[in-house]
Amino acid sequence: MSSKTKNMDGIHIASFEETIKSVVSDGSSLTRFGDGEFSLMLNGEFLLQRERSLHFQRADVKLKNRLREILTRESYDNLNIKVAIPNGFIVDNRTLLTETAARFWNDFLQENGYKIYNILDKNYIYSDASITRFYMDYCDKSNRTISNKVKNLRLIWENTDVLFVEGKGSKLGLNNNLFDNVKSINRILCPNSDAFDKYEEIFEATKKFGRDKLILIALGPTATVLAYDLAVCGFRAIDLGHIDIEYEWFKMGADNKISISGKVAMEAVDPLPNDIFDLDDTDDYQLEVLQTID
Repeated sequence: MSSKTKNMDGIHIASFEETIKSVVSDGSSLTRFGDGEFSLMLNGEFLLQRERSLHFQRADVKLKNRLREILTRESYDNLNIKVAIPNGFIVDNRTLLTETAARFWNDFLQENGYKIYNILDKNYIYSDASITRFYMDYCDKSNRTISNKVKNLRLIWENTDVLFVEGKGSKLGLNNNLFDNVKSINRILCPNSDAFDKYEEIFEATKKFGRDKLILIALGPTATVLAYDLAVCGFRAIDLGHIDIEYEWFKMGADNKISISGKVAMEAVDPLPNDIFDLDDTDDYQLEVLQTID
């Protein structure tokens, strides 16, 4: 074992089912840290240059400091928010993952694990950040297993008025039934890369339109900070990450991360031209858009 490697023994992460159950029963917010957020927080500029898939957000000192501030907060007792980290941090969990996904987490932790371990709270039970990546990385892609995961996820927004804060081209729920159990949908459209450059504008717009709504965010590392800041202000906000794309891949029975017609899929192995996302959408979708931030 490398001197830099640190086993995640002593770190507690709730299961997929436990995470969903607690978010639903507590009516809590959820902020998620994935490999991108940890890379940006831990001086990840060099990693970002090597990994094209992480180019959704340039390295930013202010973002780095905000991510560290949130993750190293002494207590969340006064906030109805749960902090989530990837279940792949735990060795036993990687046995459920595909060879590619398991290798990714092995390599990522080989390089970064010792730094991450030293800043995580050994007394806190983290939620599972991978609830929004419920399909592609798992060996078990059976319809029964994934359908049950989706059924549980849909409990989070069931019968609620929803405000999506999403990158342009994300189009959460468009042309699928993932969110067809909500009361209503409105949207704020944001830049689909380097969104943190517009953070204050996004934050103010979300507060303006998010009152009495469940705020669902798909906006890269910006979502991690935004969900936390909104919770501090008394809103309920959940960082949903790649959930819509995962659902599309599930519906297609995809075995790898392929592009989705009309939607941004940052990790696709066959990315579509940028102008494909500027195509006209349905009138209903356009009516849902309350503000566009360029």
